[in-house]
Amino acid sequence: MKKQQYLPPRLGLNEKGLVSILVTVVLMLIMTIITLSFSQVIRREQRQALDRQLSTQAFYAAESGVNAARSVIGKILPATPPDKTECGIAGAPGEYLDLTGEVDTATETTYSCLLISPAPQTLAYDLSPSLPAKVFPINVDSASNPIDSLQIQWTPDSGGGTYAACTNSSNPVELYPAAAWGCQYGLVRMDLSPVDGPISRDSLLKETFTGFFTPTRNGGVSSTVTYNSSNVNGGSANQGPLVATKCDATNCTATITNLSGRKYFARVSIKYRSTQLKISARDSLGNELKLTGAQILIDSTGRASDVLRRIQVRIPLVHDGLQGDFAIQSTDSMCKVFSTFSNGGEVYSNHSGDSSPYCAPTTP
Repeated sequence: MKKQQYLPPRLGLNEKGLVSILVTVVLMLIMTIITLSFSQVIRREQRQALDRQLSTQAFYAAESGVNAARSVIGKILPATPPDKTECGIAGAPGEYLDLTGEVDTATETTYSCLLISPAPQTLAYDLSPSLPAKVFPINVDSASNPIDSLQIQWTPDSGGGTYAACTNSSNPVELYPAAAWGCQYGLVRMDLSPVDGPISRDSLLKETFTGFFTPTRNGGVSSTVTYNSSNVNGGSANQGPLVATKCDATNCTATITNLSGRKYFARVSIKYRSTQLKISARDSLGNELKLTGAQILIDSTGRASDVLRRIQVRIPLVHDGLQGDFAIQSTDSMCKVFSTFSNGGEVYSNHSGDSSPYCAPTTP
């Protein structure tokens, strides 16, 4: 009698749990990926929150540098503060030795770089149609070459108008009422008076330049106007030209050429739109000149841990915003009252046409 041999079942034929294992592995992989993704998002959010906090600290550190510089400069004025061209105090003029940069050593917060320029190459002013004109000097020191040209540049107003609405004319011949002005650039008026020689009423009348720089999207305009320095013919040539100024989507740029002095006074205003205006000067060789007596530029960089913030602040050296455009300006109605003498008595007469009781004709 033959014995039957027992054979174990073939493993390859038993596949009942394989699908469950595969599903479990796939789910574990998906959950791992989701967990890693959430961890990455959380780490990114934490880093962004930390960066925002450090950025704020760095900004305040930069402001601390500006305030420290203003304090030192205030002790030097009215003398001209020296240049500070190095970030640290090593090699800095003695007046700046207290500007150590330390703000908070515990959090590694400092103003790591502080530069001071009493004669920047560019003057910058914020202009608005609702604010008075800016009046300021444009001077170069006696060691520099005379000013040969001035470049003025201004930005568009983000609050109104479009670039497409700017005129395309290369020869503007008129000014427009505010309601009809659709261009996003304002019209700049600039008065420029030379003051580095003998000054008289006659010389100011004839040598003062007054120009209206009209923005245009015509790429073919020269954007240049020539200043006439002749005391005889300067008056008519300098007064009131409408200068077609080439603009793009970024800024408008115009140039006044044929200047030959070192000291001028400028009066600048904007019509229709607000803007930031920049002014720079060049000599006859095209070199950009440093401008003294108008603004001091403070460049401060704050650091908090590994985050940096840089700001620039300009300190005006003249009260450039206090000059009005009129002899008298009021938000209320006004009347003009003239007095005359008749038969030994003073009689007040109202010539304003105002029905206000304050302007009623009276006799003392």
